[in-house]
Amino acid sequence: MTTTLITEDHVEALLSVRIVTLDYYMSPPLCPDLDPVYSSYRSTSIKRLPILRIFGPTLCGQKTCLHIHGVFPYLYIRLPSGKDPDEFGYRLTMSLDKALNMVLGAGSNTQHVFKVVPVKAKSMYGYHEEQNIFLKIYLYNPGFIKKVADLLHNGAVMDEELYLIKTEEEIFV
Repeated sequence: MTTTLITEDHVEALLSVRIVTLDYYMSPPLCPDLDPVYSSYRSTSIKRLPILRIFGPTLCGQKTCLHIHGVFPYLYIRLPSGKDPDEFGYRLTMSLDKALNMVLGAGSNTQHVFKVVPVKAKSMYGYHEEQNIFLKIYLYNPGFIKKVADLLHNGAVMDEELYLIKTEEEIFV
């Protein structure tokens, strides 16, 4: 991992770290400058979010532990045809939260989905001339990606079998 400073006539690596281990921990927002404290999508304050940790040496051999803020795990599903992206995304959010709470035995108000964003992209599977609309589902906890994928695939969310998709995303949100 390298962080680079680029000016008009100069390129300089500010920090370069060889990634040996990567993990995360869940934390309340620590710093309003680094962490979102409010979800406008959910119209609620954020209680816990992921902080990534990267362990590894710099080019000079110095041991480092980097704490990366503001990165949320995500996955994609194809928007079912004829559905409104915003309305379907909101219903998907509520249904995913409910399904995860049932699986985890958590309180019925626990929120697991940070936001759902429609994006135009091409599927990595097969040849596609046109872009399609996908929903990018951001979660709070990286540990729930597999559970969410299973719930979507098994039809436990919105009584529909929704497939995860890998995309070449052209719109970065």
